[in-house]
Amino acid sequence: MGNEVYWINRIGAFILAIAVFVLTLGCGLSGRPIGVTISEIGTCADYDKTSHEPIGITNEFAPDSERIAVYFFADTNLDTDVTYRWFLENEQIVEYKAPLDQGYNFGWIMLEEAFPEGEYRVEILLGQVTLRSTTFRVISP
Repeated sequence: MGNEVYWINRIGAFILAIAVFVLTLGCGLSGRPIGVTISEIGTCADYDKTSHEPIGITNEFAPDSERIAVYFFADTNLDTDVTYRWFLENEQIVEYKAPLDQGYNFGWIMLEEAFPEGEYRVEILLGQVTLRSTTFRVISP
């Protein structure tokens, strides 16, 4: 019986070591927890195709704008999608998913007609958790 207890303790220690290894590996090679941090968010007219940085950062747009972009800078080790939710005066008007990338991420809203004047909000979600949001206005010049 003493020998059986010895092996049960050894197997338990081995399983614990494997569990610790898997948890450490799950945190990524960088040692940081799995997740995403958004350090910057805003709206802009477009983005630079070479540097992938926002161009024309503003929170006011004309109704005849071709499109309105939201940008955010993500520090992440996740391979997943985020959800973009667009609101006009607290009423959701658009929702879609797009891949989450390390660095700058961009989402757009384009309408067939002019943008209605008013207060807009964009939320960036991971699953059902809102990571960040930003607001902008559409006003006549």
